[in-house]
Amino acid sequence: IVSQPPKLTRDPTAKLHIAGTDLESGMSHFKCRLDAREYQDSTSPWTYENLADGEHTFAVKPVDNAGNVGHVVFSEPWFVDTVLPTAELVEGQHPKPVSLSTEATFLFATEDNVSGGSATMTTECRLDENEYFLCYSGAPVTFSSLDQGDHDFFVKVTDAAGNSNDLRLWSWRVDVPPECHVAVAKAAGRRGHATFDFTFAWSEEVRGFSPDGVGGGGVGAELKAWRQINGTHYQDIFDPLTDGDVTVQVKVGAAQDLEGNWNAEASNTARIAHDGTAPSCVLRTLHPRNTFSGRFS
Repeated sequence: IVSQPPKLTRDPTAKLHIAGTDLESGMSHFKCRLDAREYQDSTSPWTYENLADGEHTFAVKPVDNAGNVGHVVFSEPWFVDTVLPTAELVEGQHPKPVSLSTEATFLFATEDNVSGGSATMTTECRLDENEYFLCYSGAPVTFSSLDQGDHDFFVKVTDAAGNSNDLRLWSWRVDVPPECHVAVAKAAGRRGHATFDFTFAWSEEVRGFSPDGVGGGGVGAELKAWRQINGTHYQDIFDPLTDGDVTVQVKVGAAQDLEGNWNAEASNTARIAHDGTAPSCVLRTLHPRNTFSGRFS
């Protein structure tokens, strides 16, 4: 047997090249057999098609021109494998269908129909339409800083025979609760008094946000105006009650995003110092007889 299929192949067609010699009457043909089938007259190369998955063995006997049949020669067994390998997520080792986190961790296991095949398989992973990268069965795969919206997790499994299976193992949606950042926009002064503008910037469009969701601290202030700039930005104007620090913070549960999630954390605390008292000047003389005339500004 000059050539035969490799020990493991996904090709259901087998082509075997055979050769023989006879120094007296010369070679006539061969008798070939696949597995437990009957011998049949054949020539080289000899082809079998549509082989079933599993192990196969080829046997051949040489026949000379005088009709003498030589000893049988056997090939090395080979295995036909056309079954796609598979992968499955480990139960509970994936995000929920709707996740409140921008991080997702997966754990999966692979399986092959060939005994021990999983140990020799290659696995690759990808998120959405990104490029595949090398990953491993039984090892966690983590994605972070995910955008809000729909995502898909894919695993491509390739076995030793070359069968490759591209699988979408999980689909989920990232929906993070809204977050707010408060900043001092400006302070408008007037004759020793001032009003302060605060802006509220949400991470996404919200509904239900009102002055009731804003907490004030410090010396306190009176709300003078409130307006919505757009779906994510709001503004209010406070009039401090007295001199000192004025603080503003968005409360937990102050607004909902369009998916119905309430903000789960309070915002940062914006702080500004208010000084509405005019300066005073006291003139003291060093001696009762000292006099001074002039103008102060």
